[in-house]
Amino acid sequence: MKTLLRIAAASSFGLCFAGGFWIFCLAAAHWDDPDAAPIAALGLIVMGMAVFAGSMIWWAAEKLCSRHNGKGDRNPYPPI
Repeated sequence: MKTLLRIAAASSFGLCFAGGFWIFCLAAAHWDDPDAAPIAALGLIVMGMAVFAGSMIWWAAEKLCSRHNGKGDRNPYPPI
């Protein structure tokens, strides 16, 4: 499970960052267009989302899977 979440985090970061970079470069190539600035801003937002989403999925993998290491009780909340 931890490996699957790490793969998901890396692919989420990579695909979102590549998409945001592509949107940004597309807007930069046609800077004379009046809609280029909002499109460039959208590309920067998607790149920022890539950093946030990738790191949150990676953090979830570390948080959820480090306690039990795949053995024993899988309840993340011990009884009170």
